[in-house]
Amino acid sequence: MTHEYRHSLHTVFRQNLRCLMSFFVPCILLFLAAAGIWTYKSWQMEALQYNAYADRSSLMIQEELAGIASSAELMSYSTDVRAFALSNSSKLSEKMIQPIQGIQQQCTVLLAQYDSAVNVTLYFSGMDYFVFPHVSYRRKLRVSNVEETIADICALLDDSGWYVTSSDLYYYHNTTYNGENRVTLIVRIPCSALNIFMSKQVLDSTIHVFIANADGTVFADSIGGTTHRLPAVSYFQSRDCVVPDFKIVYYDTRTWYEKTGNMLLPPVIVCAALLITMILVLYRSARLLCKPYEAILTLLEKPEILSSNSYDRNYRAIDQLGMIYTLIHQRNYQYLALKEQLSEKELSLREAQNAMLQAQINPHFLFNTLDNINWMAYELLPEDNKVSASIQMLSQLLRLSLCRTDAITTIREEIEHARLYLQIQQMRMEHVLNISWNVDESIIHCRMLCLSLQPILENAISHGIKGRINGKIHISIQPSGDGIMVQVSDNGEGITPEMMDELQERLDMPFRYNEQHIGLANINARIHFVYGDQGSLRIQSTPEVQTTVTMYFPR
Repeated sequence: MTHEYRHSLHTVFRQNLRCLMSFFVPCILLFLAAAGIWTYKSWQMEALQYNAYADRSSLMIQEELAGIASSAELMSYSTDVRAFALSNSSKLSEKMIQPIQGIQQQCTVLLAQYDSAVNVTLYFSGMDYFVFPHVSYRRKLRVSNVEETIADICALLDDSGWYVTSSDLYYYHNTTYNGENRVTLIVRIPCSALNIFMSKQVLDSTIHVFIANADGTVFADSIGGTTHRLPAVSYFQSRDCVVPDFKIVYYDTRTWYEKTGNMLLPPVIVCAALLITMILVLYRSARLLCKPYEAILTLLEKPEILSSNSYDRNYRAIDQLGMIYTLIHQRNYQYLALKEQLSEKELSLREAQNAMLQAQINPHFLFNTLDNINWMAYELLPEDNKVSASIQMLSQLLRLSLCRTDAITTIREEIEHARLYLQIQQMRMEHVLNISWNVDESIIHCRMLCLSLQPILENAISHGIKGRINGKIHISIQPSGDGIMVQVSDNGEGITPEMMDELQERLDMPFRYNEQHIGLANINARIHFVYGDQGSLRIQSTPEVQTTVTMYFPR
């Protein structure tokens, strides 16, 4: 396809692409806006979900502690507690056993109802009597750390409240019967049990919940850590706690990069996938729109496709109405019919031109040689054997030239022909001609253009070293890449730049000039006829220094 056709096709493609982009670009911008809204909503949903989890956790902790306080107060006014407190007896009678059992049963129910509570104790100060879920006794019988803590709590004047130590949380409630017998109910909530309860209420493992006071001292921790101070982070959120001077504090343990990555990854993946899809659809659509134009240009360049199976296979679907087929076929049917004849005529013309150029060289050389013999016969004595030798060499040279009917010969035969020619020239020249050869023996059986070396040598002698005492000619035949390079160099007068321009013009148009340098012009024309662009003839010259003629042809 020609450059103009390709340029036209690219122009059509760009126009289609611009038209499609006018539709797709607003779609892409709309999608990016939707992705931005999606991301913003994801931030909002994340914040709402985080707050919902935190509110639920704090609510469950509040309900646990408030439930313990409420159940303790109700138990303080139960019938069994009241009956045992009003008995006010220093001795444990049989009728007091039933209330004690009832109290212990209520303690067991309270502990079963609340996971964080591990012990319930009732202390009857009038009788100095302790009731636990599984045992009861007077203070005089045994003394323990529990009794000391209970004594500290009983010393408080409040009717009810919370008592906090370094490792335990207590809820107490005081009730007085008959103005004398005071009953103190105490529920013990260890820090470890409260930690376990808090961890069960946290639905998201990334949320960390604490119970801490105003100065940052941590009493309970949802992950059961050993830290007794709040972490050094600035994004805490807190809720009120039923325990005075304490707050339920929580925060998200994820870093900003983790939260952002989790929220942005889905929209980014979807955006990237959709953008890639849109780009592919855009390019594919433009290509499909250009396909009919490309088919027309291809058929214009290669109309023979219209008469082959390739048309039905590749272009019939595009040319559904047959308009392309009809128009191109009507315009090019003569080309299809005459193409083969044109190729045959072109080949015949090349052969005729080659024969004509080769026929021009042989008589030209023959006349020059006979002229040389004439001058030798005129100058030399009849008995001198140079005339005989010259005639013999001329006979061999003519035999080699006239017996050849092919335009191609071997390098060996061409060298033999050139050597005979140089010997004849040396016999007629006044000074000794210095000839040197550099031939690669591995290529002497390769083929080259017939009668191409001798005209170059003739030019080197006639226009270069003729009349010089120290004339030198060097012939080199060597392989070069995938071809063979033949170089003829002489140290003659050389060629001036003006003469080189004139000579190059003769080489480019060998049929216009018939007077001078016919040998080089014909050789150049024959090289292009036989080898095409794979062969070449180059001339390089430095006046009064060296002139080199180089032939290159494929093996």
